[in-house]
Amino acid sequence: MEENKDTTLQEILRLTQENNEMLHHLKRREEIGTIFKVIYWGLIIASAYGAYYYVQPYINLIMNNLQILSASADSLQSVLKQTENLQDTQNLKGILETLLKQ
Repeated sequence: MEENKDTTLQEILRLTQENNEMLHHLKRREEIGTIFKVIYWGLIIASAYGAYYYVQPYINLIMNNLQILSASADSLQSVLKQTENLQDTQNLKGILETLLKQ
């Protein structure tokens, strides 16, 4: 009976040590995985910032060109309105001349 207990205790000790070793391996893998995830996301964020920093002058140039284009379009619209007013004035002048001739 005593031998059976010793054998059982030895087996339990061996299994416990084996489980402990597996748990340490799992914990180590989890820590390494966490470190790699932090590095991975750090690289993604850094590359996005770097891409924005690289592209920013071009974005500013495009925005300035759009503002200039918008100002030009507004100017063109005001010129067109003035032209319409001028045409209306000429039409009115022609009508008045026609009325005066009669």
